[in-house]
Amino acid sequence: MREMQDWLVTGGPPEPERVVAPDSTSRVLLTVAARALGGRDCADLTYLPLLTRFRGAPEPVRRAAIARAGARSALAPSEVAEVDVEAVGRWIVDHYPRHDYPGVVIGSPHGAAVHLATALGVPWLPAAFEIAVQWPGGAVDEPARALAHGSRVAPGLLAANPAAVVVRQVHDPAGRGVLAGATITLVVRWARLPDAYRAFLRDRLAPGTPVLLLRDARTWPVLDAGGGHTFQIGSPGSGLDAGELRCDSDLFDRVLRAVGGDGTRWDAPTPSCPDAYAEHGIDPGLETSLRDWLAGAGRPCTGCCSPGPRR
Repeated sequence: MREMQDWLVTGGPPEPERVVAPDSTSRVLLTVAARALGGRDCADLTYLPLLTRFRGAPEPVRRAAIARAGARSALAPSEVAEVDVEAVGRWIVDHYPRHDYPGVVIGSPHGAAVHLATALGVPWLPAAFEIAVQWPGGAVDEPARALAHGSRVAPGLLAANPAAVVVRQVHDPAGRGVLAGATITLVVRWARLPDAYRAFLRDRLAPGTPVLLLRDARTWPVLDAGGGHTFQIGSPGSGLDAGELRCDSDLFDRVLRAVGGDGTRWDAPTPSCPDAYAEHGIDPGLETSLRDWLAGAGRPCTGCCSPGPRR
């Protein structure tokens, strides 16, 4: 399927099709939302996530094959500073046909959000997108080195797109498996309403139609690396609580060993904030920017739905 597999390097700044990670929740849900709104089902979406491939191969061979495949589809570190986030915003909006809509859902990537948007007959626009970046010599059991690698590449992205986005790096061996040792994951969150979203709200919504902002309010321990770059280990969707991501946890040690890691090498950085919004939370700058634009345009923002914090 072209919209989820066109990852080839063509020279010049990376195209949005390559920038947005093919395995990411936001990309999959965007594809599903656009198809549902266009009256198309998803029966032909034959894309298989990397972690489900190469079944039947010996486990060390399977892990190596997944890692190589993940690295091939990821951006090179040198490409990250060339990413144009406004181009990504236009690519997102262009998933939807150009006509008037009776509203829009903007926010965190959840299946419930897409179900709601589909039921209302409106588009869903994500509050963030994910980038996978190659990590040569990486290891699933060395989050401190993952942070160091992210600290080398994230500033270039932020400098190239000033005040437009913030970056949450996620190192998640439980959720990403061996890919956490071959790539780093950067969740790029809109820090203001992107130009393409503004144009969509202005030109493609019927007068007086509602805008629904859907926020993921779950929290997670986070390290502030500075300059708009933050870092977390694990995630609410990984199946493990934050307190279980310790080298003295038998469960986590089994998780690491299953993906080729070793709990004795685990060197997790200490979070600076024990209770920040997790990676799919909405940046406050986006909400402020959206509400200010809507107020100026005389359009209603009908509410902010907040799934409860993780207990």
